[in-house]
Amino acid sequence: MKDFPFQEWLDRTAHYSGVLACGVRLSNKSSSVRTYDQGFPEDRMGELLQCLTEMAFTLRNSQLGGGRLRWIFEHGQIHSARRPDGAIAVLATNKDPGAAAAIEELLEAFVSNGGQVDKKTE
Repeated sequence: MKDFPFQEWLDRTAHYSGVLACGVRLSNKSSSVRTYDQGFPEDRMGELLQCLTEMAFTLRNSQLGGGRLRWIFEHGQIHSARRPDGAIAVLATNKDPGAAAAIEELLEAFVSNGGQVDKKTE
C-alpha cells in the first residue's frame, strides 16, 4: 500500500529493538501490517488488529479505556495507541526491558505527529 498514511511509521518499526510485528488501522477500516517474526504471520496480525480495534472502541464507548492499552503475556506484549482521528496502531513486542523506550517513542510519534519518528533506536 503505497498511499497508506502511516507507511513511513510502519517501515521504521523494523529498526526498533523488540518489535516483532506492527499494524495500523484507520477509522475507514483500511489497515496495513508488518511482521518481523515468523510467530506473527501477516494474516493473523491483520485479524488481531481488527479485533483490538473493536475492543478499544468498545472500551472507549464504555468509558473503560483510554488512548493507550497494553496486554502482557508470558513471552511478549501488545501495545496499542489511538489517535484523535480514530486511527489505531498496534505493536507486538518481546519482553526486552531495553525496548520500553523504543516502544514509547514509536507510539508517541504515531499519536502526536502522524508517525514521523525523529531518531531510531536499534
